[in-house]
Amino acid sequence: MKEKTWIDLPTSKYGIEYVLKKHVVDVSSNRGLLNLSPRKVIKYYLRKSRHKIWNRSLKASPFEIKMNNLDRVTRRDGYKDGTAIIYIREVFELGDIEYDHIGSYVCAAQLSKEQVDRLKIMIIPKPREDLLLAYLDYYKNAYQQDRFFNESSDVVRHFEGFHRRYLDLGTDGKAKLDLLFSFTFAIKQYSGWIFKFDSAKKRSIMIRSLAGHWRILLEKYTAADLALDLEFSYPALLTFLEKFKTMCEHTEFFGQRLEFVYQSLESIKAWSFSTGKSDETLSTLTSTVV
Repeated sequence: MKEKTWIDLPTSKYGIEYVLKKHVVDVSSNRGLLNLSPRKVIKYYLRKSRHKIWNRSLKASPFEIKMNNLDRVTRRDGYKDGTAIIYIREVFELGDIEYDHIGSYVCAAQLSKEQVDRLKIMIIPKPREDLLLAYLDYYKNAYQQDRFFNESSDVVRHFEGFHRRYLDLGTDGKAKLDLLFSFTFAIKQYSGWIFKFDSAKKRSIMIRSLAGHWRILLEKYTAADLALDLEFSYPALLTFLEKFKTMCEHTEFFGQRLEFVYQSLESIKAWSFSTGKSDETLSTLTSTVV
């Protein structure tokens, strides 16, 4: 029998490991959240052989099918062995109805299709990986030095420089996506800036401007223009933006809420037309966001 191969999933921030065993005994009772370093946010998929990750059969589980599809997409789009992938949405997250009833180990083969469909993974090309790690490293170090008062952690102050750098990219859609996603992902990961009482107005202006960049990018460029596969990376991007929107708009500070309007109705319709997907289908991409 040929050895099955595996695309390693990123480290779960909830301390959950998905294993391919029919019976899993979980002896851990204190899973808790993990304090992940930036280097653990991403994972590199490693193929151990040239054949499919899973042996195809009529009894393949939804999770096995999902991983087979991930392998197919990475091969089809020419991603090399060792390309980075990141979680945008895990199968189980805090707030899910099952979360309090699972342990540190989950039998992936027993997951239902509905549960597997929650999983949102983004494939990260090297230029985006480099930018993402640079931003994550910077803000992690800044917050370790002084969580709220150090100027190096002042996201609002940094945004002016980011804004100029972003505009200098001109019409290079892929480069714009790499920079915009990396910055937004990092400030979501290190979100202490959202509670700074001394920059409420500037913070609101920053979020509106950031949303405007996303809105224009999604209106002007198709998923193909941005080199985002429709099976994994594009749905993951929309889920990420919805999660960022939720973080901004559900955080109230001194009676103020931030508005992050990242997508217009026109861009949703345009995407639906270009991909053949209905508005109803598109809405389900972000329906499980926590």
